[in-house]
Amino acid sequence: MRNLIIILTILTLAGCKKNYDKDIWTKNANQNSDNPRFDMTEDLRKNYLLKGTKSKKVFDLLDKPENVDTTEFGIHWTYSIGSNPGFHIDPFYLVVDFDSTGKLTETRIIEH
Repeated sequence: MRNLIIILTILTLAGCKKNYDKDIWTKNANQNSDNPRFDMTEDLRKNYLLKGTKSKKVFDLLDKPENVDTTEFGIHWTYSIGSNPGFHIDPFYLVVDFDSTGKLTETRIIEH
């Protein structure tokens, strides 16, 4: 029975991934447990947020970040993406890192 539950959970989560949609992304800037942004992050990271992308293009895609941190190592933009659908435990955030010239160096998902 336990294995069946694990398999069903994996299949459900695998089927939830959605393509990035700017309108849906910008309309769901608020933090909530069923935020459709969560399901778009894989497509964003794989197809849009590529290493070397300029910050202006990222801004055009994702709009204003909810938090901006500047350090000696670069700039970090943070966007809330809700929590994992079905689990609703801790919120997740998409962090986009830029170097000092404004080029994307890395994206990551963090949990708070």
